Amino acid sequence: AALDDAPIQMLNAEGAGTLWEDWFQETYKDPSVDGSSALWFSCCLLAEQEPGVVTEILRTTFSTLHELQSLLVFVPAGITEEEALLLLQPYEQYFSEMEPAIDQVLPPAHWAGSDD
Repeated sequence: AALDDAPIQMLNAEGAGTLWEDWFQETYKDPSVDGSSALWFSCCLLAEQEPGVVTEILRTTFSTLHELQSLLVFVPAGITEEEALLLLQPYEQYFSEMEPAIDQVLPPAHWAGSDD
């Protein structure tokens, strides 16, 4: 597993850093999630669906990073439902989907938007 302080889709975006926080607060309105209390999964490669692997990743992460309150997984808007199911498979038992507080139309080429 690899964790980062910004969504992987944003790492090559101009002005990356903690810009995700503005988008996150505007979209989800959850002040408990910010750059000092959250990390993003950049990737999680599992050879097989071995029981306990994600549990161990989470246990180790939260026990070594005491200030951490949230681990986030970004699902890009432009992927198919099948691709999303594959992407989320390792996390489905431990994570829940966040519902946006608002419907948001993002400008073309926005890092969190669709590639369509």
